[in-house]
Amino acid sequence: MRMDNESAWPDLDSALPSWSFASAHHIAVRASAEAAWRALLEVRPSEVHLLGPLMFLRRLGTPRPRGLAGLSLLDAMCAQGFRRLGGTAGHDVVVGTIGRFWSWRPDMATPADAAGFSSFSPGWAKGVMGFRVVALGGDACRLETRTRVAATSPDAHRAFARYWRVVRIGSALIRRSWLQAIRRRAEGPSSSR
Repeated sequence: MRMDNESAWPDLDSALPSWSFASAHHIAVRASAEAAWRALLEVRPSEVHLLGPLMFLRRLGTPRPRGLAGLSLLDAMCAQGFRRLGGTAGHDVVVGTIGRFWSWRPDMATPADAAGFSSFSPGWAKGVMGFRVVALGGDACRLETRTRVAATSPDAHRAFARYWRVVRIGSALIRRSWLQAIRRRAEGPSSSR
């Protein structure tokens, strides 16, 4: 299912070729594509303003992850069960995870690799998130993010649909806040444009 005005994204399409739930966001950046790419890889969880409060609400009743201090947000996600599923250095990155996200204490299954992600069994939902930098020339680029989720069974689809109705707005706020954090870092005085 392709969203309106959504261009092809080979690694994202390969990781999850069909899905039932999706969101897409983008932001203009006044910095080179190289500076935006570095910022994407380096941005820390603390720079994404809405991430902490919204994840605190999500984690109620579960222990806070440890050992993530000093990691970039992408690396912290990979330390907690996401896997890199594709991407081209300097251009895009795709990560994914498998879980029963709708559970009060989400059950997560970490795929070993892209093949394990593709062949995972029923009863779960597979989620992918991609970020890419689109050069517009000079000191201008666009950052894009897409999130897609596919359930692996009818029961999982119904459960995720109920969950998505509740978290969709918070998920979108996190993605937008994440893009803004990347832009602040890319456009900041310490970035070499």
